[in-house]
Amino acid sequence: LTSDAYVRHSLVFNTGSGMIDGDTYGSVITLDTTATITENNSNYVLGTVQMLGKHWANNTQFTFGGLGVDLTQGNYNLGAVDVIRYTGPSAIQTGSGNSGIARAWDITPQNDSALGRNGIFPSVVLHYSDNTTELNGISESDLAVFRSDNGGSNWEMLANYTTPNTTLNTMTSTHVSHFSKWTVGSSITP
Repeated sequence: LTSDAYVRHSLVFNTGSGMIDGDTYGSVITLDTTATITENNSNYVLGTVQMLGKHWANNTQFTFGGLGVDLTQGNYNLGAVDVIRYTGPSAIQTGSGNSGIARAWDITPQNDSALGRNGIFPSVVLHYSDNTTELNGISESDLAVFRSDNGGSNWEMLANYTTPNTTLNTMTSTHVSHFSKWTVGSSITP
C-alpha cells in the first residue's frame, strides 16, 4: 500500500489473500466509524489501521470494527474515541531491555476524565494474533497487558489483567483508570 486508504464498509482478508503492507511506505488505513476489518493469522494489515471519532452508548461493548480492542464502557460518556492499531516490526514496543509483541494500540477518548465516576471503571479486551511473528518470541501463556502514559518511553505492567485466552487470543484488563498507548508483552521479562 503506497498511499493512505479509507474504508467505508469492510476490508476482508480471505485465506490466501496475503497481507497489505502499509508499514514500508508509512501508509495508514482509516476505517469509517461503521466499517469493519476481518483478518486472520496469515492474512492481515502490516502497519497502521485506525478508527477515529467513534461514539457509542453507555454500558455497551464496542469492538472498533475489528481493530483488536473491545471496550466495555461504564455509566459515563467518554465522547468520541480514537483507536489506532500498529502491527508489524515497527509496532514492537521496548522497555527495560525487553520487547513486546508486534502489535500496539493508541486508545484516546475525548473525555478520559469521565473514567471511574461512581466507582465504575471500564474493561479493555486486546486481541492479538498467535502467529510466531507477532508473538515476537514470547510464549503465549506468559503474556501480560502493558500501558505507557508517555507515548512508549516507559511501560507499566497492569495488575488487573486476566491470563491469556489462548483460544480467542485475547487479554482482558479490568478497572481501567485511563487510556493511552497499550501493548501485550511478557509477564516473565516485563
